[in-house]
Amino acid sequence: MGAYPALSIRPPEDPMAIFIKAQQIKAGFLGQQLLAQEIQQRSAQTQREQLLVQGQQNLVAAQHDPNWDASDLSKVDKLFDKYSVPEEARTPWYQARADFNKLMFNTNSQHQSALQDAYNHLDDGLQAARNAPQGQEQQTYDLVKQRLTQYAQTLPAGVKEPLLSEIGNAPAGYDPGYLDREHAILRTSQDLLEQHLKTSQASEATQKAAQAGAEAQKVTQEAANLPTPQEAAAQRAATLASTQATTGKARVETAKAAEELSQLKRQAASISQPDPTGFQTRQTSCRKGEAQSSIQPRLRYSPGPSCTPILAWQGIQTSSGQR
Repeated sequence: MGAYPALSIRPPEDPMAIFIKAQQIKAGFLGQQLLAQEIQQRSAQTQREQLLVQGQQNLVAAQHDPNWDASDLSKVDKLFDKYSVPEEARTPWYQARADFNKLMFNTNSQHQSALQDAYNHLDDGLQAARNAPQGQEQQTYDLVKQRLTQYAQTLPAGVKEPLLSEIGNAPAGYDPGYLDREHAILRTSQDLLEQHLKTSQASEATQKAAQAGAEAQKVTQEAANLPTPQEAAAQRAATLASTQATTGKARVETAKAAEELSQLKRQAASISQPDPTGFQTRQTSCRKGEAQSSIQPRLRYSPGPSCTPILAWQGIQTSSGQR
């Protein structure tokens, strides 16, 4: 040992071994027994969680960058690289972006515009609380949530519910970390909504233009099918001639009916006047005689100028004056 003093120097221990031993001692003071392998697993898990949290913080920081534009993936990738966003944080962000776009594809411009206004209003309110003067953060935060709730009640269905849910899930106490995360989410949502709104408005304008063109084409075709001035004049002349013919026929039929009615009236008048031949008087007398004979036993009158009565008793027929 004396010849080689350097060999007597104790080499430093492995830092991981020291850490494991310290954790075992700490657990022993609590009445627990930890194996070295279990301690290593816990340490690795803790490191992964720390890296994940750091990656999420870097992701939020990237979305706060002045050059951030969620609708442009080339800018997104550059900022992810700039802020060292790990792949474990990038993958779910890309998936969330795709899901958001898919959801907006099924909505119209009116819904997208209302949702964009709501997100802008929410973001402005939360940022006002984030930038509140020192000592007034909680008071400002509570007032902002109250006003945002009142504003949400005025929104249409489909927009009101998500905003009320966001406000309801907000922490009761002032939390700068929460406000920063919400600003990142709302800024990304606003970028994507703006892109969808422009696309929807352009598509709807194209559809309206196509519809207007179709209506104009229909009007043009209908105008092409209209008769020329000469054809219209001939058609009016034919219609007028047909009307005049129909009117003339109606006049003739009316005059004919009037003449027939006049003849009927004259005939009725002549019947009511006395007959100069006396035939009508005798007929009347015969009818009166028949009426009187109705009270006598079967008295009949023989037709003829003299209205000679013929007696007929029940069951006895008479002729030539015999009974």
